[in-house]
Amino acid sequence: MDKNYIKFKALYYWSDEDNCYYAEVPSFESVFTDGNTVKDLETNLIEIMTLVIQDFIDDKKDYAKMLRENEEFENKDNNKNIMFISFFLPYEISKTKDIYKKKTLTIPVWLDILASQKNINFSRVLQEGLKQELKIN
Repeated sequence: MDKNYIKFKALYYWSDEDNCYYAEVPSFESVFTDGNTVKDLETNLIEIMTLVIQDFIDDKKDYAKMLRENEEFENKDNNKNIMFISFFLPYEISKTKDIYKKKTLTIPVWLDILASQKNINFSRVLQEGLKQELKIN
């Protein structure tokens, strides 16, 4: 089993009372969420499972055992549907943390001298410029 590719089953159902979907992940007791659509539910489940698995990794616990138990789970509740979800763990973890990538860039010497005299933080300016260019906050 490649620990980078996570696959699991979730049980979900529609609640007329709350006008939303609810879901839980068998074998991961604390994993449950809601969503207005099935797609929202899937997105929320991936986010929660990423955080739970990251906790397992941080605590040096074996999450693979829980995933194996989840694979063996059989739905015996006719009111709930099964959703099969898979995702690439490193990508999802990167979305939950600020992970920095070192970049080397080249600028004219005169610009470096002027910026250094003003104590300009090149990394901050580059990040702000990229965010502005990409139109993201």
